[in-house]
This record gives sequence, C-alpha cells and structure tokens, in this order.
Amino acid sequence: VYKRQVLSKLDPVASGSVQVLSVGNSYEQQAIGVITELQRLAALVPGWSWADAAVIGRSWKELSPVWNYCKMQGIPVQSAAEDLGNLWRYREVQELVEGLRESGRKLIDAAALRQLLSSGKSGPHWQALREGVDEYDLETGGQEQPLDHYIEWLVDWCRNVHHRQTGLLLLSAHRAKGLEFEHVAVIDGDWLRPGRGEDPDAPRRLYYVAMTRAKQSLLLARMDGHAHMLDGVEGVPGIKPRQLELPESVPPELYRLHVRAKLSEVDLGYAGRFADKNKVHKSIKRLQPGDPLELRQDDERWLLFDHAGNRVGRMARGFKPRSDMRYRETSVAAVIVRSEEDSAAEYRQHFRCPKWEVVVPQFVLEPKSAHSLETRSSDSAVNSSRG
Repeated sequence: VYKRQVLSKLDPVASGSVQVLSVGNSYEQQAIGVITELQRLAALVPGWSWADAAVIGRSWKELSPVWNYCKMQGIPVQSAAEDLGNLWRYREVQELVEGLRESGRKLIDAAALRQLLSSGKSGPHWQALREGVDEYDLETGGQEQPLDHYIEWLVDWCRNVHHRQTGLLLLSAHRAKGLEFEHVAVIDGDWLRPGRGEDPDAPRRLYYVAMTRAKQSLLLARMDGHAHMLDGVEGVPGIKPRQLELPESVPPELYRLHVRAKLSEVDLGYAGRFADKNKVHKSIKRLQPGDPLELRQDDERWLLFDHAGNRVGRMARGFKPRSDMRYRETSVAAVIVRSEEDSAAEYRQHFRCPKWEVVVPQFVLEPKSAHSLETRSSDSAVNSSRG
C-alpha cells in the first residue's frame, strides 16, 4: 500500500490508479502501447529495475510482439518460454559432471563449484549452472557434501531449471501463479474463451491471477472492437481508462517469431552415425549457443551447416518449415549429449561411435510478404474477439 501511495505522488497521469489502456486493434500495436507506458513509468520511479516488472498474457502469441519491441528499444527482456527444460543432457552439464568425476574428489562444496565454473566458461547454460550453485549453497549451508550428493542434487535440479530474472519477464498467467512483481502489465488476448478441458469460468479466474501479481503498479491493456472482461469498469474507483496515441504503421520487426526446435524435430542420432574421427564431431565441438547456422534442404530432409559450410546436424523427418514464413535466422540454441544407450536396441547397429553431440537449433521467422503481415495483424484482432 505504501509503495502505491508513493507512486500516486510520482505519477501525474495515473496517480496510483489501475490503468486500463486502449491499445489499438492488433497485438503489435498493443506491444508498442504497453512498453511505451512502462517506459514512462520507468522514467518516474526512482531506482526502477526491469527485473522487477512483468508482462503477463494468455499465451505466447500475444507476448511475441512485446519481446520484439523490447529488443528494438534495448530493454532487457526474458521469457518464461525460454525455460531450458531438462538440462541434464546439455553439453555444459555433462562436461561439469565428467570433470568432477575425473578429479578424484570425494567431497565438494559451493565455493569449490563456483571456482570450477568461473574459469573461462561463458554462455547462458554455464550461467544457469552458476545460479544453480547459489541454490545448492543455500540448501547445504555452504558445507562440504559427498560428490555423489551434489550430482544427485544436480540431476533433480536439471529437470526444472529456470533462469534468474534479470530483465522484464514475459510469461503466461499459468506460469505467473505464485509469483509477484513490483510492476505488472496484463495484455489483451483470448481471455474470454476457455481452454481445452477448462470450465467456463476458468478464464476469469486466470485473469484474476494475472492482475493480482502486481505489488506497486498495474496496467490492463484492452484492444479495440471486441468484448472484454473489463467491460463496465468505467467509473469504478481506482480505475483510470486511458486512450493511448499509437503509430498507424507497425515496424515489420514486430511480426517476427522466435522458435526453438523441439527435440522431436531434430535427428538425434545424426552425428552418431559417423565414426569418431569424422569432421562432423569437430565441427559440432566448436559450436556455442548463439552461433549462426544455415538451414538447407537436401531432397526431403533439412540439414544444418555451420558458418564455414560444414554439416553439423539434420532435422527429423517430421520437421516441416512453415510455408507462410521465411526463416530469417538460424542459430544454436543448445548442444546436447547422446549415447548408444539412449536409443532402442534395433537402432544401435547404425551408430559408429559410443557418444556424440546433437545441435538443437533456434529460428527467427518473418512473414514472406506484406499480405502475410496484414493477415497476421487481422488475425490478432479476430482471434482476440472470440468467445
């Protein structure tokens, strides 16, 4: 309450009220409006940190333009959709575990782990491991534990690791349950339609969850021309409706999609079919998360090449590129470790080495034409009006 009272004195526009923002008729216009308003608040609040703020949506399709606009504006941003999944097979984790086992150590503590992880190891997955050591330190009180204890803890931690928040967090209302943030914007979307298996009142409860994540300021975005849960709130004390001035044209960058390949879309055994000395293994070894790749079609399959034109992977037969989008960028999301034992017995005869690495790619997609842009924009309005 105290923080909201302070904000009411700092903000001459909203005066501490919950703002209901009219944000145009597309997800892209909404992204511009919401981030512009958060930037206005950031300039008013002493000590503002983007790591204290969140934008909550019904699904990622509404959040994707917000991510793009943050990147354009230089705002630090991260997404709950970036959760790393089970880290155990990641190259970095396997390298750490292998090094610990080869060291001959019987005992290990957080201080020793930090030292091991500080020597020239950069990248998002090494950073995630360092954050994990902080958690291990808290759980063990900094005391030495048997090495097997740490490795067992690491196996469990790897199943559901999340990055520590360091910027504006974009997440769905489902993922927001149990979390709190100083500043929250809830964006418009398909809030009125129940999801599969949900009862009719589930969307309303979910919207309530999203609204109640805010500790200091709350923005509620509303797109034009469709029914919304906020209908009828005009005149309610503490609610301030506002019409934002939005640009008529939307930068094409806001229509881009950031997609990470699922493991089911990657040929996990590709490098394993080559002998240990084949250059494909050396080419993969040189790759790091974020490195550029090239996606090329070879007959009915899609191959991955590094910047020097070396083959480093292949997509699975089930991978089908979107026909309405152009693959603007391809890069390394992660490198995971596989072995013969990970495959069914009938497939092991095809492998030429006992262990290999697999490149998991990520893509930046953009519409192929101006017509596609218009279609996507109109779909935003149509989809959000359902229910």
